[in-house]
Amino acid sequence: MARKSRRNTENIAVKTAKNTTVGKVYHAALYARISSEDERKRECESMENQVKMLRDYVSSCDDIAEYELYMDRAVTGTKFDRPEFNRMMADMRTGKFDCVIVKDLSRLGRNYLETGNYLESIFPIFGIRFISITDHYDSLTAKASEDGLIVPLKNLINEAYAKDISKKVKTSLDAMKRQGKYVASFTPYGYKRDPVDNHHLVIDEAVSENVIRIFEERAAGKSIDRIAAGLNDDGIPSPGRYAYESGIRKKANFKESLWGSNTVRRILKNRCYIGDTVQGKTEKALYKGIGITNVAEDDYIIVEGTHEAIVSRKLFEEVQGIFKKTGKKRQSEMKSWEPVEKVENLYGDLFVCGECGRKMLLKNGKVKGKRIPYYICAASGSFGKRCSYKSISKRKMDAFMDNFLKQQMEVYLDCRDKIAELNGSVPAVRCRERMMSEIAEMERKAEKITNRSRKLYGDFADGMISEEDYLFAKKTYQDELETIRGRIDEKHAAAEHFDKNYGGDSEMAEAYGRNSDFGVLSAKVVCDLVDKISFYGKNRFEIKMRYEDELMDFIGETEKRCRDEK
Repeated sequence: MARKSRRNTENIAVKTAKNTTVGKVYHAALYARISSEDERKRECESMENQVKMLRDYVSSCDDIAEYELYMDRAVTGTKFDRPEFNRMMADMRTGKFDCVIVKDLSRLGRNYLETGNYLESIFPIFGIRFISITDHYDSLTAKASEDGLIVPLKNLINEAYAKDISKKVKTSLDAMKRQGKYVASFTPYGYKRDPVDNHHLVIDEAVSENVIRIFEERAAGKSIDRIAAGLNDDGIPSPGRYAYESGIRKKANFKESLWGSNTVRRILKNRCYIGDTVQGKTEKALYKGIGITNVAEDDYIIVEGTHEAIVSRKLFEEVQGIFKKTGKKRQSEMKSWEPVEKVENLYGDLFVCGECGRKMLLKNGKVKGKRIPYYICAASGSFGKRCSYKSISKRKMDAFMDNFLKQQMEVYLDCRDKIAELNGSVPAVRCRERMMSEIAEMERKAEKITNRSRKLYGDFADGMISEEDYLFAKKTYQDELETIRGRIDEKHAAAEHFDKNYGGDSEMAEAYGRNSDFGVLSAKVVCDLVDKISFYGKNRFEIKMRYEDELMDFIGETEKRCRDEK
């Protein structure tokens, strides 16, 4: 390599892409947030303004480069469970960036305690540099004596501001409700917003006939389950599916939703269909320190005659009379039933119908006055002829899964015990020792390369080698070191197979290990080991285990080791 004289070394500096003196370059996550209240007021807190300010700030800093932009729209700052904020935190935990920049502290959050926790505990633990632009706060240069008081005070002010806004918004909404103005986010099925007045409902002619049908069929004596099944059989989209197809609802689960008894019952009991507005069924008030809570029926805000009715009051009252009559009958029947303890669904969304893919629902049947819990396909039974009828009792299902998982566990433990026995043999111990010796030799070689790389920078800083030669040699050392580290990892993985505690894939070994002695089947065991259970009726199952491929590999490895030992 060509060498330079050591003279005038005080004028030599390593240059970065921005032609600045070499130092740590922070990779920054830019976080922007705007609440729905900010959007309504059209304040200067617009998302575009925030993003521009963040990127302008990064452009002005030589030691910061943008990693990614995270934006939460129409999300309150009083809670930290936000989609983009959660994604940013997940990226932070995997080390994808080491700096977070916000316009001001209120964008991070308006909750005093939680915001303080992020600034004082979480960010420092992960080595995150935090910058709040308009607050002139940078954790890298902040003085504890000053910012230890100023930052918490600003967080406290932000929380107080949020509570003040919450009180004003709630007062305003309550006043609108008492005037009969419709303020809910979504309109009831059968209605849509008046294009002239956003707080007034008008009939949605496309589906209003379905509402009339539901009321008339109930008045004629048809059960709620049969009404729902009939709507499904006739191919009429459910309220959820209709909202999805209309672009009102965005979540994919609405696309396949069906009419059910609960949906029909809600429509039949809703006074909206006789022209009355009923609001205030729940309450949420930050300034009172409460989240969403149910309100007593006597405290509902009811205003009559606010919009055009779909059904007559006479028909509506007739249906309510049927509810009262059937309710009294059901209460009388339930008195003769034996009490039953609440049963736990051990499978949740993992247990599905093999034919239509819908969730198997846990319900209570009645046999000779006793309640018998059983699973039934969500698309059969009361949902109409959407799927062939299939059900299984909970007792039978639990017994089957208990036996199946214990068989799987037995297979795994037999393999693990056999591997432990083989790894205790003299040849296996010597093989592992040889591998560990090779790893130690490679570690020493890697350390030598690291030391050479460090010395290389000293030579460059002293002017002994050119910048071009320095960068070339540095890359050569880095490539060599990366190759050695890869070989070390491969050798460690190979040596692990000869460890007495080896149990196959690490995640699989941990999952099977913590459940190895389960006595009674539980939701935890199922969640740890099972990925999906498909039921086809008549005791026909298809079960996909979480570590199916890993277990097969472990079984194959065990069989091969046994053959090699012979």
